[in-house]
Amino acid sequence: MSIGEGLSIGLKIEDLLTRNTTRYIFNGGEIDVPQSLEEFVKLLSEKFPDERENISAFFDEAEKAYEECYRDAEFYGAPLPAELIAKVFGGRKLLNYPMEHPHFYDWINKTYKQKLDEHFRNEDLKRLLCALISYVGTDPEKTAASSALTACVSYYLHGGYFPKGGAQRLAESLKGYIESHGGKVLVKHRVDKILTEKGMG
Repeated sequence: MSIGEGLSIGLKIEDLLTRNTTRYIFNGGEIDVPQSLEEFVKLLSEKFPDERENISAFFDEAEKAYEECYRDAEFYGAPLPAELIAKVFGGRKLLNYPMEHPHFYDWINKTYKQKLDEHFRNEDLKRLLCALISYVGTDPEKTAASSALTACVSYYLHGGYFPKGGAQRLAESLKGYIESHGGKVLVKHRVDKILTEKGMG
């Protein structure tokens, strides 16, 4: 469930999810990551003044790439891999993908290390921007930049959230909403087919 979808089915996101706070222990000091991208860019620029313009350029590009990545996700709730883009939208859509998604396509074809090296000289700054790479599970030189964008850099762009009261409470809230609108929730059932209507499963 995306945040937008949560709003459309009548559940209040602020009652279900809470935003993570993040603190890094870095070079013997503490860094509390601000909850807005603007403040995070300001903080990094103060710590690495020689990289000020590069920091702004990096996150500006990352925002554009992220938006392009999820531009077509409204149809299925997630970005589609190349073979499914062709199957769902046709071969021409796949051929036009690099032109229609120029920033994200660049991230697809590089490693995260290459993107960092492309923008920055300061090794400490690059290490700091790899702090969340464990979410992907590979080293920056082996991590697709697109994977780092969606799993790591996105935390700085939009924040990270977790369910208030745990995942069980979120599941129960969704179950209650479905049942109050005439639906039925089956648990411990085998699924043979997912039926969709108007692009939603």
